[in-house]
Amino acid sequence: MNRQIKIIVSALILIIVLPAVFFAIYEFNSSSNNEKIIRQIYENQLGMIIFSLNSASEDMVSTWGNKLSSYYWEQGKDKNLAEAKIKAFLKQNKTIRFAGFAPVKNLKSGDLYMDGESCNSEDKKTFEYVLVFNKQGINRLVQYNKEGYRKFEPVAGPENPDITYILFISEFTDEPVVVCLGIDSKKFINENLGPKIKASANNMFIVSVFKKNDGAKVYSNDIENNAVYSPKKTIWILPSYEIAIKLKGVTIEEIAQKRINENLLLVAALILLLIAGGIVIFRNIKKEMKLAEIKSEFVSNVSHELRTPLALINMFAETLSMGRLKTEEKKEEYYKIISQEATRLSNIVNKILNFSQSEAGKRKYNFKQADLNEITEKVFNSYQYHLQNKGFKFKGEFAADILDVECDPEAVAEAIINLVDNSVKYSGDTKEINIRTGSNEKFVFVEVADKGIGIPDEDQKRVFEKFFRVSSGLIHNTKGTGLGLAIVKHIMDAHKGRVDLFSKKDEGSRFVLNFNKPEIKP
Repeated sequence: MNRQIKIIVSALILIIVLPAVFFAIYEFNSSSNNEKIIRQIYENQLGMIIFSLNSASEDMVSTWGNKLSSYYWEQGKDKNLAEAKIKAFLKQNKTIRFAGFAPVKNLKSGDLYMDGESCNSEDKKTFEYVLVFNKQGINRLVQYNKEGYRKFEPVAGPENPDITYILFISEFTDEPVVVCLGIDSKKFINENLGPKIKASANNMFIVSVFKKNDGAKVYSNDIENNAVYSPKKTIWILPSYEIAIKLKGVTIEEIAQKRINENLLLVAALILLLIAGGIVIFRNIKKEMKLAEIKSEFVSNVSHELRTPLALINMFAETLSMGRLKTEEKKEEYYKIISQEATRLSNIVNKILNFSQSEAGKRKYNFKQADLNEITEKVFNSYQYHLQNKGFKFKGEFAADILDVECDPEAVAEAIINLVDNSVKYSGDTKEINIRTGSNEKFVFVEVADKGIGIPDEDQKRVFEKFFRVSSGLIHNTKGTGLGLAIVKHIMDAHKGRVDLFSKKDEGSRFVLNFNKPEIKP
């Protein structure tokens, strides 16, 4: 059985699950490749805008630097005039917070200029710190300048991250002089880069600038709440800031991601559907295999049940026919055994036939008004002597009132007999069976209780299934057809009643047949 189940599970995995998993992996890989291509296109677009903005930024800074360097060079002719021109230029360009000049040979002997303000000691310390801290970068700028290249070195401020320091080498002096422009980053972005960003966006993209340290948005050419930008790239001239773009409404990436999500969702749904189908098929096959096994066991048990009385009947009949018995008493004993076994054989056959008719819906019930006490007492009286001879303590307790119920008396008696037989089979060492009738607010009932081996909790829901037998302990060693309780359930369903089971392992079982009370007519 286990080997067959393993084969079925392996076949289902090969036929259903593996193809679905391989398809999902393929779809996921395809989606990932598509996403990479789209991301690459997206990054290229962003790179073009960044390049355009960086070029514009460098042109602006280069223009500012050239003018300030030329003014500073005029100090040799008229220092006051040069200083006035520098301050006037700073006043006109509010983006530049200050301009500083220092010979490369002695970075601490530089001059610092601010718009209409006198430079205090803290400003000069910051200026000197930026130059000294970036001395290596300044030396590189000098080398580039000797080779004919004009380079800029942007660095973040030591105390105020909103100030960006732009370093470059002046072209108007004989000895190398480093020029340091303190740029108000936010003003530069909004006032100087803003028009360039709008022109680059061309009313197709939303372009936004963010601070790197906290992700705060400092500029956008359009307002769109909850917009998702990915990826982001650093603005070269302002290394503390990064820029990102997206299509207005929905990004190409979002459209692609939506398609990818839909495909993956469909694949997941397909896999779940296939797995669910596989589970249903597996359960049905397992159920059918279990049923086939139960039927096989049923045939074996029934064969044994039939073979035993037939063998006894044949043996005693043969003994009688050969005239081997000398006394009439012995003959009477053998006749009695043959009669008992014939009755037993007839009961087994009738039980199978009744179950077959019930299963096919062909069993006919003759309903009439009857006293449940009277039906139960007849069963009790029929079994009392037989059970007492087997060593059972068999008690009957019947309600004082008449328990009228609309029923088929023979079918009800059959149900009670099946419950008594069940108690006899599984009584174990404590041979005590009690049968009781009574009524409550809703039902009139018959109760059959024993103090036998009981039924485990996990098997109590299945004991009324056809052919089901608990295969453990004494139950495993007790022969039977597995139809008795199933017939009881059929009979109670036909009477629109119910059968309740109360049982604990090793403490006994109690079965209650509940019949609906007849309506009282006015």
